[in-house]
Amino acid sequence: MAITNPALDWVTYERYLTEWETEPPTLQPCEIVDGERIYMPSPSWSHQKIVQRLTFLLTLQERNGVGVLAVSPMDLLIRRFPLRVRQPDLLFLSHERLAAGQSVLNDGPLTVAPELVIEILSESDTPARLADKLADYTALGVTECWLLHPDEETVERLRLAPDGPERTTFSSGDTLTSLAFPAISLAVADLFSA
Repeated sequence: MAITNPALDWVTYERYLTEWETEPPTLQPCEIVDGERIYMPSPSWSHQKIVQRLTFLLTLQERNGVGVLAVSPMDLLIRRFPLRVRQPDLLFLSHERLAAGQSVLNDGPLTVAPELVIEILSESDTPARLADKLADYTALGVTECWLLHPDEETVERLRLAPDGPERTTFSSGDTLTSLAFPAISLAVADLFSA
């Protein structure tokens, strides 16, 4: 469950940048929605194991020159006012998009839209909260989102578009292929294996 205190934790873009300069960023999962900092509970053991598997598999793709991987906590700037910053579990972007948008700085958020964001769903991801995140990703220009459902051991691949996402569901016997990065092809069973 998210924990907020808007009276004490209202964040403007300027304050957010100052915090990067004056104090180390927290490793506590946190998003900023319309200036309100929303802290999330630490990920569960199974969530962390899925992140580790995805990180391993996508690092191989990064080494093959397919793109660049980032693992949460990695702030993704949606907009400056009112401030919105998301932290997908993982994101993957092409070298071309990264070069066209910005050079990644040592401090501060990523300001260019990755082609692919990955969210590992938990009980705190209500339908309304998830719809809000997907709308933010779409508005930013993210083209693809994977929603991993650990309890069902399925992956929803979403092609993000202004008129709504196009969904395809993959289960344990399937191979998941990225729309944005056709070289990325993963066995769904490998993501959830014990």
